[in-house]
Amino acid sequence: MEVKDIALQLFSAAVSAVAPERVIPESLRGMRFEGDIRLLSVGKAGASSARAAMPVIGDRVKQGLVISPEETSISGLTCIQGSHPVPGPGSLAAGKAALRLASSIQEGDTLLVLLSGGASSLMVHPAEGMSLEQVAELYQMLLASGLDIGRVNTVRRHICQVKGGRLALAAARGRGVALAAFSTDGMDGPTDAAGAFVDGRTCEGMDPGPYLANNDSYSFLEKTGNLLKTGPTGTHVADVVILLSGLSEPG
Repeated sequence: MEVKDIALQLFSAAVSAVAPERVIPESLRGMRFEGDIRLLSVGKAGASSARAAMPVIGDRVKQGLVISPEETSISGLTCIQGSHPVPGPGSLAAGKAALRLASSIQEGDTLLVLLSGGASSLMVHPAEGMSLEQVAELYQMLLASGLDIGRVNTVRRHICQVKGGRLALAAARGRGVALAAFSTDGMDGPTDAAGAFVDGRTCEGMDPGPYLANNDSYSFLEKTGNLLKTGPTGTHVADVVILLSGLSEPG
């Protein structure tokens, strides 16, 4: 067998091991959900993730929304085709539908979010005073800017009503569950952290300026308790699965 064939087999095995059809049912089985479930499956794997989840939780799903880059149809769920990498009319319809879904959550219910890459463009709701055309133009500028994804997302969350934690706040009456798979070798450069969780309240009570000026985000995030330490994993292939449960009230 040639080396190329071996490499292709290894690639196919790795992709199969982390496919939504396998990972999502395994993760959802045995989980306990409160009240009715509202399902939001958004991203490039939005359709395949929803299809994988429905056989496990379908009888509990009161309302569901699937947002994906391709046209799709899934029984019992509303499906909207968004645009990627630049948002279009479908993305706007998807963002408005996502906000309506989150706002419909009642006390005791659960919002289950299946999130995959591409959601930033597939689902948008321009900030007040901005048009879809302006947001799309800004996205195109960001794509051509050469900025790293962290800085790009910093801009994105200020021009959209479903980013920066706003979608979670809309669903704050219920319980939020987000299932996400991340790839990491357990280390970020020379540190022992795989990364960190950061939201709009991370900097409350602390000034990040001196740490940023010293290129020392590690010390800052260690003091805030936001570092994610998994230990060395030895691989980058979807080896960390994190379940985020519970939406807190705005502080």
